[in-house]
Amino acid sequence: MYVIIPCLNPDDNFIEVFEGLKKQKIKNIITVDDGSDKDKKHYFKTVEKKYGAIVLTHDVNKGKGRALKTAFEYYYNNIKDDEGVITIDADNQHTPEDIVRMHDALKKHPGSLILGVRNFDEPQVPLRSKIGNKITIFSLNFFCSLAISDTQTGLRAIPRKFVDDMLLIKGEKFEYETNMLLETTKLNIPIHEIKIDTIYEETNNLTSHFNTFTDSFLIYKEIFKFASVSIISMLIDYISFLIIFTAMLQTSIKEGQAILLATILARIISSLFNFTTNKKLVFKHKSNIKETMKRYYTVVACQLTASATLVYLLRITTGLIPGISKLIVDFILFFIGYKFQRKYVFKRRKK
Repeated sequence: MYVIIPCLNPDDNFIEVFEGLKKQKIKNIITVDDGSDKDKKHYFKTVEKKYGAIVLTHDVNKGKGRALKTAFEYYYNNIKDDEGVITIDADNQHTPEDIVRMHDALKKHPGSLILGVRNFDEPQVPLRSKIGNKITIFSLNFFCSLAISDTQTGLRAIPRKFVDDMLLIKGEKFEYETNMLLETTKLNIPIHEIKIDTIYEETNNLTSHFNTFTDSFLIYKEIFKFASVSIISMLIDYISFLIIFTAMLQTSIKEGQAILLATILARIISSLFNFTTNKKLVFKHKSNIKETMKRYYTVVACQLTASATLVYLLRITTGLIPGISKLIVDFILFFIGYKFQRKYVFKRRKK
């Protein structure tokens, strides 16, 4: 097992991290100097000489994501270790005991991404961090069907067999850690959480290099991009339904029949876009297309039946016009459907 520490402009906390690792007899350490200032270089020389750390250097600051990938690439190409890596932050906010617990979890769950998750309801958590993390947790869960307790934790254990996958993930800065979670769902890699101590500096974490506006934008851009296929599909379905339903009302077809027929035709139109885009772009699924389509349209049939039934029931029980009922019902069903697509339709089968 190797510990990876990306770092920009370290302070004395950086040395404390190595002291803690030393007490736990953790000697295999890779740290990345991500373009630190000249007056900070001595910290890296110290950990290299005193603690035997492998120091990798970026000439200029490239971002946390790139620093992690630099370390992953070095580990994957140069170190023959069967366990994997544990990433930690350089500001001494992860206890040595929690790092050991992460190693134990990695050995127990060698096929999972392990996350060390904090409790953001504790009083020492700065308001900015508390609000930001809770919004990100909600967004990932709501838009991407990804239930994670701590989306920005720097304490992660990655089995060796997944390290090469981590190198292919996009993102150079803090958004990389969010992208890692999103890509993990595509690869059907289980996520196992370990509760860790929640430590924040008395100075409200001022040593953090996270830019509230720039880095938040990059993180949420990736979340919405990941969820955009479902949102666009829902819009195509809704607009198609309104057009078809309105046209049918001009004929002798009864309202209940019009709801059912418009729902079926609209879902056929939107499903063609949804299936093709999810298969090629979102899940990058390469299994037999006939089997995949069979599973996909089984889910679509269930959604379609539920949608038509619920829209009709809302119409006769509450008087809501079908256009409003359809919007409410399908807003819920599309995100439920995404979960079934990820876990059932486009799930990668073991060779």
